[in-house]
Amino acid sequence: MKPIAGGSATKIAERLLLRFGSIGGVMAAPSLAISECAEPGETWHESLISTRALFLMGLEAGVSRSNLDSSDARFRLWLRSQFTGLSEERLLGVFGDGAGRFIAYKWLALGGESMVQASARTIIQSAFDLKARSVILAHNHPSGNASASEDDIRSTINLQSLARPLGIEIRDHIILADANVCSMADRGIL
Repeated sequence: MKPIAGGSATKIAERLLLRFGSIGGVMAAPSLAISECAEPGETWHESLISTRALFLMGLEAGVSRSNLDSSDARFRLWLRSQFTGLSEERLLGVFGDGAGRFIAYKWLALGGESMVQASARTIIQSAFDLKARSVILAHNHPSGNASASEDDIRSTINLQSLARPLGIEIRDHIILADANVCSMADRGIL
């Protein structure tokens, strides 16, 4: 913060950590929320937002050049950045080849405040279109509760049973809520 905020760096860092809880929270925060932390006349937030954008572009470049690993902290930080500031649920698919190397990511569905639905056909067709053999799904819970609902679990297991015979592996389904993450792979569901 010192190169951006000079002698006020400690005070500004404390403000940011109080508001967002962690450096990861600052990285995932909407630009408007960061700007709201600035006092009248302060301009440090513009530099911080620009620096963060550059960092996130580098993070995405790193994710796109690596094997898909849903437990990797960088991958999860990148995922969180995709859902920053959303007030409705959305479903993102991250597609990989047979060796798990990144191919592309694609928004698969837009939902409401408490629900998002995507047909298995949409997800599987997207995998076929991209010649993908593996998929990591991610969606957000704007409510702040990252727990997988019964519907989340049921639909993911159903999708897995449809995709597997077609040669597509559902590697994980991650639910993000604020700074919290629920991985179905980590929980042994997938």
